[in-house]
Amino acid sequence: MVTPATMDCEIVITRNGSMAVRDRVSGEVMHPMGAETEANEVYVNPSRLEARLRGGGMPLVLLDIGLGAGSNAIAAWKVSESLPTSARGLEIVSFDNDLGALLLALDLALGYLQRRRTRRQGENQVHEPAAPTAAAAPVAAVAPEG
Repeated sequence: MVTPATMDCEIVITRNGSMAVRDRVSGEVMHPMGAETEANEVYVNPSRLEARLRGGGMPLVLLDIGLGAGSNAIAAWKVSESLPTSARGLEIVSFDNDLGALLLALDLALGYLQRRRTRRQGENQVHEPAAPTAAAAPVAAVAPEG
């Protein structure tokens, strides 16, 4: 079994205010225009995914090469979930040999959900957010766009 590598990633804020993941070694910024915007404008919309799924029939298998932080796969999944049950199903098969960006994104998402749950539990109580794990690096300086 091959053990996936783990990139050294951090969260950065781009000039347009979007959060993005940057590989500290290569300097590559993933989704510099914002993960959701870029995933929809560059990946989901040009593929005509919604129209392909609305047609019904056998499930559509989407091969996602380079999972990264999962933004493209999540955007595709959201389209699929928004459609009626009569639409084609969507099966996402994603390949990546490095889980660093995904682990960072999951760590941030889980931290967000934990803080949100804590806020809901106490009506007027103030709760400190959970301490970040090693993967949840502080937000870095503005990253270049493009």
